[in-house]
Amino acid sequence: MRRDILFEHEVYALLSAYGRATPKHLFIPCDEWDTKSGVPGDFPGDRVVVKIVAEHVAHKQKAGGVAIVESDRLAAEVDSMFERFAAVDFGTRGVLITEFVPYSDRLGDEVLVGMRRSREFGPVLSISKGGDDAELFAAEFAPAEIFLLPSRETRVRDRLEASPLGRLLRHRGAEARLDDLARLATLFGNIAADHPELTDFEINPFVWDREGRFLPLDGLAFTAAAGEAGKAQKKAAVAREMQEERTGMQPFLEPRGIAVVGVSASNAGKSGNIILANLLAANRSDVWAVNAKGGETTVDGVKVTLHRSLSDLPEVPELVVITVPAAATSAVVEEAAAVGAKALLLIPGGFSELTGDDSVEQRILEIARDSGMRLVGPNCLGIIHAPSGVNTFFIPEAKFPRTHAPCSNAAFVSQSGALALVVMSNLRNSLSPRTVISYGNEIDLPPSEMVAHVVGDEAIDVVAVYVEGFSDGDGRALVEVASESRVPVIVYKAGRTSAGMLATASHTASISGDYTIARAAFREANIIEAETIDDLVGLMKCFSLLAASRVTGRNVVVISNAGYEKTNAADNFDELELATFDDETASRLRAILPPFVGVDPLLDLTPMANNDVYAQSLRLCLESAAVDAVVLSVVPHSPAIGSADADSSLADALASVYRGFHKPVVAAVTVEGGSDYIYNRMREELEREGIPTTIYAEDAARLLDRFISYRLRRR
Repeated sequence: MRRDILFEHEVYALLSAYGRATPKHLFIPCDEWDTKSGVPGDFPGDRVVVKIVAEHVAHKQKAGGVAIVESDRLAAEVDSMFERFAAVDFGTRGVLITEFVPYSDRLGDEVLVGMRRSREFGPVLSISKGGDDAELFAAEFAPAEIFLLPSRETRVRDRLEASPLGRLLRHRGAEARLDDLARLATLFGNIAADHPELTDFEINPFVWDREGRFLPLDGLAFTAAAGEAGKAQKKAAVAREMQEERTGMQPFLEPRGIAVVGVSASNAGKSGNIILANLLAANRSDVWAVNAKGGETTVDGVKVTLHRSLSDLPEVPELVVITVPAAATSAVVEEAAAVGAKALLLIPGGFSELTGDDSVEQRILEIARDSGMRLVGPNCLGIIHAPSGVNTFFIPEAKFPRTHAPCSNAAFVSQSGALALVVMSNLRNSLSPRTVISYGNEIDLPPSEMVAHVVGDEAIDVVAVYVEGFSDGDGRALVEVASESRVPVIVYKAGRTSAGMLATASHTASISGDYTIARAAFREANIIEAETIDDLVGLMKCFSLLAASRVTGRNVVVISNAGYEKTNAADNFDELELATFDDETASRLRAILPPFVGVDPLLDLTPMANNDVYAQSLRLCLESAAVDAVVLSVVPHSPAIGSADADSSLADALASVYRGFHKPVVAAVTVEGGSDYIYNRMREELEREGIPTTIYAEDAARLLDRFISYRLRRR
């Protein structure tokens, strides 16, 4: 009968095969134990450890399956151990006798090291405090350090050195222990590569004994059936090979010919009709409408022929946009394959996201793969690509007005179409993304391939991604794309619970949940993770509007007319530092400021400051070589500030100064209210001039900190 667990002596054997020292040990099967013969072999010291070996006892100590005894009491203890576990069927196989390894259980003397195989990211290494309280410690005090495997020893050591565990080891003067841990990256990387059947492999703990040896004391491993081993990774590898041989994103974004299937002859509110109107409004001449009944429809007063099938079209469309109900899609996909289309955009919902049955999707995918077509969707809004006039977002103009902010250097890849609408609406005054892709159920093209395409667009300066879940191996694929990207990649990962762990008996599985792995992987790839949707929007604005800024250092000044705002800003700097004004800048500031205003990097202009004082203060700070960036906060209710819509408004004055410099500035205009609230126009004007804005200075400070920190790391 196949086991899905490796016993501790088998874990020791695997470690030994890779050159790792283990405690002296002896496994005695149940049917080979003879009390009269005693225990063969000598063990160092006067004590030994006896452990039960049973299939259904993962944590032996909690079950009473571990005993430390004097060597002359060994035989009696083995008898007692067998007797204790005979009453219940634990799947007992024998006992393991190991040498007693004396060590201290102080913090830093025992560590948990584990490998688990993530469906989305492949094998990962987890290193944290060891012992029975490992999960509690990781959750409440210091999270585990997680690395994608294979990982370089130098990278692991550098990360550990900066971690709480590494700081503890250095405090103890045990620098060499970091090298011991780093070398495990190679060991576990090799084991993961050579043994795809291992889904979870944990040593808890590894210890440094009193002689300085680094030894594993307790091991646990889970396996998958041979036929299942590495299934997710193999599936992902096959998919990537197929992607390399097939058409990519080009016919979705810049198609030669577009057919919209499912256009109504009488209902202009149908999704197909709105998509048709979008495409024709972009002055494309290679757009055709398809309806099995034929006839015609009217778009903006112009009659458009409805072709009965794709084969009736005057040319073969590269892109086919399908808006018919889910039940009718397979026939359209077959026809698209027959005429030689290259790309399919499946708009309708009602597939597996509703029924739980993916058989229709799999049939569609089979047809597409046989013909070389690529798919986006189903259950999506589709694509906007401004340069080519592709726009399949079927939302009426009254509910989703098309705006054209001056900045268009961003791309947004979103699993959720609704979120794409929300993000674009929030960006409407500052940014009109060049490319937006809503991909829905993702039965074919994964987000990693979409991102790989858009980062190659020289007109793109930042890519943002919203993802709820990755297909097999695509989390790792996205990380690989992002790590090589010339532009920043921002990711908001939804679905952050730790459901779906591989082995609940394993500490490693509990500590390195799916979202924990995702965060660690993003960190390795220098992906910028958005914590909230507001964060996602703010980061997109910063990295887009400030793309041309020159980042020279971390020294920042806060300018505000309210004391609480400068304090809140300062509290949210992580890697940024307050600048120290040079004598000339300080002198010039004193000359323009009232005598009761202190000249320091948290520059509180007070409510007495008018537009001119604000603008001159910003200019002097940006001119100073001691200042690398500015957080600008405005509480606009002050009577000294000109009205938001006056010719001499503060927004105009600040924007006029900002245009003359290339240093990053993020502003906070502390107002809320409806979209027509007067001070919102101040924010809109600043963003149209390229200054990202927030409502509060704490958010502006946090965003500026992340922007500058990223740019300096990449530099």
